[in-house]
Amino acid sequence: NTAVGKHSLGGLTSGDDNTAVGYQTMLNATTGNDNVAIGKLAIGSGVLTGANNIAIGEGSGFDLTSGAFNILLGLRSGANITTANKNIFIGQDVGLAVTVTNSAESDGTVGIGHDALKALTSGAYNVAVGFSALNATTTAGHCTAVGYNSGLFATTAYNSTFIGFKAGQGITGAKLTGNDNTAIGKDAGLLLQSSAHSNTLVGST
Repeated sequence: NTAVGKHSLGGLTSGDDNTAVGYQTMLNATTGNDNVAIGKLAIGSGVLTGANNIAIGEGSGFDLTSGAFNILLGLRSGANITTANKNIFIGQDVGLAVTVTNSAESDGTVGIGHDALKALTSGAYNVAVGFSALNATTTAGHCTAVGYNSGLFATTAYNSTFIGFKAGQGITGAKLTGNDNTAIGKDAGLLLQSSAHSNTLVGST
């Protein structure tokens, strides 16, 4: 194990091959193996027993416990994850709200871009790439959003695909809850809202 910084790896008992760099990084890790935490308070609170996690950035993976094979890069990325596995969150506050106790409810999620998937709590198998992509999504699963503000106000809209600048962005007053929508192209589905469902919109507006 390698520990650099005040209190880093302070609670480790039998874990092996961990690297902790920064103030209180992996502070409460006990038996976790092959983890990397770099940055103040990275994996700083959870009693870490999980393995093969990478958390780089202040507060990234802060509450992580038994979760494994997560990649969390950026300020507070995946900060509230506890037991989730195999997630990739890259960017400030990406995946910030993921808190489920049943790891299968959020496993395999990918969020890349500032504030992408910021509100996600338990939705599984989502892919959000772009600034604020799926920003308001909480429990929706099997969604794909690629592009600036794509799917921005979709909250519980399952099985949706939004590709393009502001595709499926929606509105803040009546956030999208309908399922099975597809919007491809700049501003496609820009005003999708409420329970709108099973729409296919292709082309730039």
